Amino acid sequence: MVAGGRVAPVGVGGFISGGGISYLSPKYGWSCDTVQNFEIVLANGSIVNANAQENPDLWQALKGGPGNFGLITRYDMTAIEYADPKTAQIWGGLLTYDSNDYAVVESVIAAFVKFAESPPENIDNSGVVWWAYNQALGGISLIACIDNVANNPNAPGLDGFRVIPFIGSTLRSDTIVGITGELAGGHGLHYINMVAAYRNDSRIIRFAMERHEQLIRDIEAVVGTEGTGLGTQCQFQPISQQMVAHSQANGGNSLSLESRVALGNGINWQINIGVNSAENATALLPLLEQMYHKVDAYATSLDANWDWVYLNYAFGTQDPIRSTGPETIKRLKAISRKYDPEGAFQKLRAAGFKIPL
Repeated sequence: MVAGGRVAPVGVGGFISGGGISYLSPKYGWSCDTVQNFEIVLANGSIVNANAQENPDLWQALKGGPGNFGLITRYDMTAIEYADPKTAQIWGGLLTYDSNDYAVVESVIAAFVKFAESPPENIDNSGVVWWAYNQALGGISLIACIDNVANNPNAPGLDGFRVIPFIGSTLRSDTIVGITGELAGGHGLHYINMVAAYRNDSRIIRFAMERHEQLIRDIEAVVGTEGTGLGTQCQFQPISQQMVAHSQANGGNSLSLESRVALGNGINWQINIGVNSAENATALLPLLEQMYHKVDAYATSLDANWDWVYLNYAFGTQDPIRSTGPETIKRLKAISRKYDPEGAFQKLRAAGFKIPL
């Protein structure tokens, strides 16, 4: 297997070059860090390889700076063997908790914060926690997605989630196809989402959870309570020192997380809204931005704001490449001038996140 996406419809190109969080990230780092070679078409039409031996500066830049240097036509990635190649399965699934039970909610938050500290026993484990609202079903669900790539159903690092009373479970051994298919999400909706990264702190999670509840009320005051296909997610996942250490060991990347994790592990927070029309999405964007800025300001007040934006989850109004910092931007500009001296991919490309001028 390779360090691919955790949601079945996710493609290859943008996911990997934008960073990429996989079930294997605790053990191997970001998905982009497992790329051994990029084949890329440059602006002058030439086809080159970018790897540790050929064009290593471009190799590093492509790991987190997608679309800015050329058209990637091939990825050669590290192949990772299953714990048991005969079964080719991992263990995992979803645990659903009662979001109205205060004790349960507090236990889930505590379990996630402890998990995000990434003790050694978590090397094969991954975990994501989110609050989800589905208007058609009514109410908010609290969900933990936990997985073990060694196919160990008794992995000790996941005990914190399993011992909390849950109301639903899909935990099992399954293929990657089966596990990722479970997280495919809704189709045919218009999604808007924003992302931020903070120090691993339960106060931020709790604050965002409360703002999410208010967001739902605010949304339904604008678009109504029926027939909008409304769904929301307030999601948290770890960014650990060991993930970043793998990056450094594999030639580095353009994500610029080394200084952020130096003081401790972090959490990646994503808030998103899905609705059935572009008009509703446009109407709800100010509410999403309002909530985002409230949570961001709260994290700043705790001196816990990393001021870093994960490109793969970023909204168009966010600037993930700028969030990497001046040193990385300076390096990316130099690499862009070297491989694209006329700036074709900065001037002619209409979409995507560009290197700040």
